[in-house]
Amino acid sequence: MVITTPTNPPRRLKRKRVGVACNTCRSLKIRCDGVRPHCGTCQRRRDRCIFKDDDLRPLRDGGSPGTREDAIVISPSQLNYGLLCHESASSASSVTTRDTRHDQDDAGVTAMGLTIGPLDRDQNTSREFFGDSSTVAFIQQLQHSIPPTFTGPGSGHEAPCRSIDLHNFDRHPKLPTEPNSSVELLPPRPLADHLVDCYFSKIHTLYPFVHKDAFFSAYRSLWAPSESIRGTNTVHGLGIGDIAVNHTTFHCALNAIFALGCQFSNVVQAQRETTSEAFYRRCKPVLDVEYLEGGDLAVCQTLLLITHYLQCSRTPSRCWHVIGMACRLAQALGLHSDLGNERRSFAEIQLRRRVWHGCVMLDLAISTILGRPAMIAQKPVTPLPEAIDDCYLLASAPTCKQPPRVLSRVVWFIETLKLYDTLRKILKSLYDSAGPTEAGNHVPAGNTWQIQNIIEIDADLEHFKTKLPEALMWDHEVLRDGPDNFQREKCLLQARFSYLKILLYRPILSQTLRNSNATWCSESNDSTHHAPLYSRVNLDCSIYCVNAAIDLISLVHQTCNTDLSSVWCYNVFYAFTAGSVILLAGLSQSLVNNVTQEALEQSWQKCQSALSKLGLYSSTAERCAENLRTIKARCSITIPHSAMSTTNILSQEQPSANQSPTFEQLDNDEHDDLASEGTEYSPLADDLFRDLDFNEDTFFDPFWFSLQF
Repeated sequence: MVITTPTNPPRRLKRKRVGVACNTCRSLKIRCDGVRPHCGTCQRRRDRCIFKDDDLRPLRDGGSPGTREDAIVISPSQLNYGLLCHESASSASSVTTRDTRHDQDDAGVTAMGLTIGPLDRDQNTSREFFGDSSTVAFIQQLQHSIPPTFTGPGSGHEAPCRSIDLHNFDRHPKLPTEPNSSVELLPPRPLADHLVDCYFSKIHTLYPFVHKDAFFSAYRSLWAPSESIRGTNTVHGLGIGDIAVNHTTFHCALNAIFALGCQFSNVVQAQRETTSEAFYRRCKPVLDVEYLEGGDLAVCQTLLLITHYLQCSRTPSRCWHVIGMACRLAQALGLHSDLGNERRSFAEIQLRRRVWHGCVMLDLAISTILGRPAMIAQKPVTPLPEAIDDCYLLASAPTCKQPPRVLSRVVWFIETLKLYDTLRKILKSLYDSAGPTEAGNHVPAGNTWQIQNIIEIDADLEHFKTKLPEALMWDHEVLRDGPDNFQREKCLLQARFSYLKILLYRPILSQTLRNSNATWCSESNDSTHHAPLYSRVNLDCSIYCVNAAIDLISLVHQTCNTDLSSVWCYNVFYAFTAGSVILLAGLSQSLVNNVTQEALEQSWQKCQSALSKLGLYSSTAERCAENLRTIKARCSITIPHSAMSTTNILSQEQPSANQSPTFEQLDNDEHDDLASEGTEYSPLADDLFRDLDFNEDTFFDPFWFSLQF
């Protein structure tokens, strides 16, 4: 018998210990190598790989998008500096709502033309550049054109001309920081559904950068177990919501949608700003330069969403930089070209065109706001996207069409893109974006070619108006059996059209009122009839500008607190801009005689009423209304010393500090004496800006036509 000695089997290698397995592998009870951000198992299975601690798991409960506001109950303790997350994570950390170090370095001007600093420092101290189309440059030009030695009634010394402080102004309180923020934390399901519904019902219908069905396919999967939704998402090539999109990118886009939804939500109204800012901070991973190296269509869409949100923020730099990143990434992805479209589905081509033209539109709008050269200066050659709703835009279909007699919601976006072509013409013809210019250089006397450009652009605007789809025409009632489903779109398009009219004619209005040698500034009715043709055209352009302001104020007053309104900051922007034009018109007797004093007074009252209504959304509106009243009071006493001896204005009863003057007080026959004696008269003198409370909630000027909402 042969005795065999048993041999020891080979020693089995001990499995490497993994500190934290991803949620997907943990739920399936399978091996996870713990590699971040995507473990090997999830990469092979093409699953979403999510790493988070047990106490930071997202809430998985029932519910569906579109939850009613009155059914959402959020306790105050859940509002942790505005970031609404799961109860188990509410005490994990506090949330930073602003980057204070960044805010201390900005230029003191918000992304929507909101000027913050006091008027006591030189603009040259700013490290930021603001060109001719910006509000800052506009105010500087007015200040340079007014007498620097004017002293207001009751003062005993000369007042130096004040300029805007654009630097070294600490605007925001320092808040606690959040050292370990997780982009993947989710708010309670009812609130998340509500904010998503606010976004898609109020914003996505105007700016369809995201494919709705693709987004909801991925959004619902966040709240369902992995086993129940595996293999159900087959979307391909549509960006956000695509099965191949990085989960971090999707969560960044989702947080941007949450932040935008806060702008229309009544649930978080009390802490709207802090809540939206907290959601925005969770989008920051996508802004990393290294993250952009692997950028795709979804990242570009996310950058557009962030740009939308930052347009209402208190700093211009963030918005300016993010839209620049979006444009560069879009060009790197080839969105500006149709090369390679033969390999793409019809739906993917349409989404790429929506995103590209969205980049062009926001780039032009923000460049106009800040007076800087647009990154995409030329009109894009890529065809406009087709007006097809997302529900008919299927990735699997070789071609898609909108059903007959069903008007697409995308039509408003397309018509807005056409309107931006006219904005590009206005900037090129009337505003110098190449660099700063001397005060008063717009529409100088004798440059009749600019008048010709204005007339041609006005004809383009009227042609655009006549070619609108019937459902978007605001001048006549549309005969239809059911309700007008495009009423909000009509109002928003009309507001943009009216503002574009103001932007077109404002250079002539401001130049005429600032030019002390303008012949038609005489307050005599007879001088108007005998003015040269060029001066008469100037007067007519100014009247058109004032009429456009009256129309814009009426529209904002009628819709600002209804479902037809835009986001509150744009309504305030419109009201303040148009109100400023009304104030300027009240300083010219020629304009008062043509527009009528009654119409100006009614428009002024509507402007104040609209800002009062908007005060329910933000204190910005209240401060803007107060500053308009202050400007109006100062306009009524802005007269040079040399003319005071020839007038009896000072003998009239001046308005009290709590009472703003009426247009009757601005309408003085003494202006006839000023003009007839050749006295240098400037309606916007130094005293107009002295000691005004220009703070973080002061709108100087209009939306500068940014999109939006």
